[in-house]
Amino acid sequence: EMVEFDLTGYTAIAKSEKLFSELKKITSENLKVTLKATKAKKLCTGSAQIIVAFVADIEDKGGKVSWEEISDDFLNSIDKAGWKEKLGIN
Repeated sequence: EMVEFDLTGYTAIAKSEKLFSELKKITSENLKVTLKATKAKKLCTGSAQIIVAFVADIEDKGGKVSWEEISDDFLNSIDKAGWKEKLGIN
């Protein structure tokens, strides 16, 4: 079963703990995940590290994380920070 999760509203450092808890729930139950960043502007380092670990965990279990609907601002932010490849965004 494919699960979709929109990162909008979870990309600031103040939301990192909530992001971790939401992604942990997904990891325990699903191996196919689509992440979206429809209205996300930037990605803080803490949230980026959580997402990198999430992607690695899903892939280690034989699953797949795909990305859809990524805002230009979000894409530029992660590209400048050098996180694109680590986050699995091509």
